[in-house]
Amino acid sequence: MLLHARHFHFGKNQLSGTIPTQLFSSNMILIHVLFEGNQLTGSIPSTLGLVQSLEVVRLDRNFLSGPVPSNLNNLINVSQLFLSNNKLTGPVPNLTGMNVLYSVDMSNNTFEASDVPPWFSTSQSLTTLIMEKTQLQGEVPKALFSLPNLQTVVLRSNLLSGTLDVGTSYSNHPLLIDLQANLIAKYRKTERLNISLILVDNPVCGLTNAAEEYCSASQTNPSYSTLANNCMPVPCSSDQISSPNCKCAYPYSGTLVFKAPSFSDLKNSSRYTSLEHSLMFSFQTHHLPVDSVSLSNLKKDSVLDYLELRLEVFPYGQYHFNRTGILNIGLVMSNQIFQPPDYFGPCYFFGDEYGNFAVYAFCQKRRAERATENNPFGEIRGYMDPEYYMTQQLTEKSDVYSFGVLMLELVTGRRPLERGKYIVREVRTAMDKTKDLYNLHEILDPAIGLGTTLKGLERFVDLAMRCVEELGVDRPTMGEVVKQIENIMQLAGLNPNAESTSISASYEGESKGNFQHPYANEASDNSIVFSSSITEPL
Repeated sequence: MLLHARHFHFGKNQLSGTIPTQLFSSNMILIHVLFEGNQLTGSIPSTLGLVQSLEVVRLDRNFLSGPVPSNLNNLINVSQLFLSNNKLTGPVPNLTGMNVLYSVDMSNNTFEASDVPPWFSTSQSLTTLIMEKTQLQGEVPKALFSLPNLQTVVLRSNLLSGTLDVGTSYSNHPLLIDLQANLIAKYRKTERLNISLILVDNPVCGLTNAAEEYCSASQTNPSYSTLANNCMPVPCSSDQISSPNCKCAYPYSGTLVFKAPSFSDLKNSSRYTSLEHSLMFSFQTHHLPVDSVSLSNLKKDSVLDYLELRLEVFPYGQYHFNRTGILNIGLVMSNQIFQPPDYFGPCYFFGDEYGNFAVYAFCQKRRAERATENNPFGEIRGYMDPEYYMTQQLTEKSDVYSFGVLMLELVTGRRPLERGKYIVREVRTAMDKTKDLYNLHEILDPAIGLGTTLKGLERFVDLAMRCVEELGVDRPTMGEVVKQIENIMQLAGLNPNAESTSISASYEGESKGNFQHPYANEASDNSIVFSSSITEPL
């Protein structure tokens, strides 16, 4: 019934049982079906072949059995197909007609022994072909290696035999050919450049050719790290980092995870440079205070073949981000607003805890203290600054109850030994809503100034008392609290945005007005996402 859903992201969970046939229909507009790394059993439903809008299919690393549906090649828009590490049987699937397919992995299944299928050599878009342990036999066709975009061919542990001829056709891409543990008897050498060939555990690597480079399986691990932008990195204090623009700061960091990258040449640095540019474009488009980004710690997950990169986002014009900046960066990175280059595929972001709000909160507190000198309502106004609340009271008192206690402490000016439930009980006992200032004259902080009109004080106390309700279900959310505080400040003639950006909307996750949904041009759109990663797009 989810006819308008475009994403099923269920990867790396503990789903079990069979995939219902009624899950898919020809009326759907799905583009991603990601069920990898679960415990699914039974066969792949033939109804999957009805969803012709699909672009990425990952059913790998489950316990799926039986033959692959014969109508799978109806999915002519699929560019990435992963069926590896299951218990699939029957013939190797016929993918003829899937002309935009550029990444295929059907390794480690129990297909019937068969010759190399013709579609190997005719899939012009193919960049990555991985068919390890699939009982392929016979010679590898020379035409396969002339495909214009081919980068990786992994056909390990099959029954391939005869003579290997990679031809003389040249490509701009380096080419890895891994044919370990087969029955290949001869190799016709080529002058072709940029080829890495592995023929270990083949008859061709007997005593005669044992010293040949292709009879060694050693491979170097790729690495990448963002370089400085035409500047000299500067020495920073022990807890700061020099940005690509050579400025010391406290970056917001985390891990970018790409679930189905289409490229296999991880050494090509231009791809990561392109990713950096797309990140900066996204941040700048949404007017976020980002100076630069840095990528490092490139690695490929050994289980699910996810590509991982460490991301550091550096603040613009300051040493650290405030809470608003972190929230908005999180929105961009976690709600599928950020769109990486197509060849990186679907992604999600694990954000680290950002522990550098303390300095900012201290500055906010000092600003509040200065305001007290000029405004009888100043101390409350200073502490009521939404930015101060979201930094100081959330990195220290994230619980709404504690937040309400703090609000009561502010209006009564109680010393530390008189805080907590005591102050709640005292206010509740004295409070009388039928009287002026709720009959709180005797316990209000004298610094507030009883000779002035305290617009909004009653509403402030009402809000605080809602926060300290005994039952959690009776308390407001933090987003509601901040919205009410902003309204009270406006009622009191104070501008909540005077020195900080209003964040109540951001706290509630308001991306509709400030951030354009990636499918905003569609009539309607939804995504179904379940993942063990809390920042997986939903």
